[in-house]
Amino acid sequence: MPGTSPTQGDGGAKVALDGVAQEEDAIKSPALTVVMPGSAEQNAQEIKAISPEGRPADPKAGPGALYGFLLLAILLLAVASLASVPWLGWAGAAMGLGFGALALCFNPELAATLSRAAERRHVLENRKRDHDHKAT
Repeated sequence: MPGTSPTQGDGGAKVALDGVAQEEDAIKSPALTVVMPGSAEQNAQEIKAISPEGRPADPKAGPGALYGFLLLAILLLAVASLASVPWLGWAGAAMGLGFGALALCFNPELAATLSRAAERRHVLENRKRDHDHKAT
């Protein structure tokens, strides 16, 4: 059937329109949503309404994706520190990890990314509240 995709159910053959299952998953756990459900234009308008930065560059990236990028930066720093042990020794690697952690903490992009993720989570929570309100 065109325009449909199967969804996880209780063993039945439940079928939903494309995007509906994704929207329901995003509503259940807004903070872990990697791809924002809905159209890019709708997402951009909703984020722009609450963001001091205005229209987002990538309105489809959810809060989970932004948290994932931050986690990736932290893991990359840890791996680079461990990889430098043969050349710098444990003390040098620990210093590199410490300086790298300080650089990450004082990087304004870290705070901005956390703020962007919070805005997107807020949009999804508003949708959840609207969805719950319509369901009752």
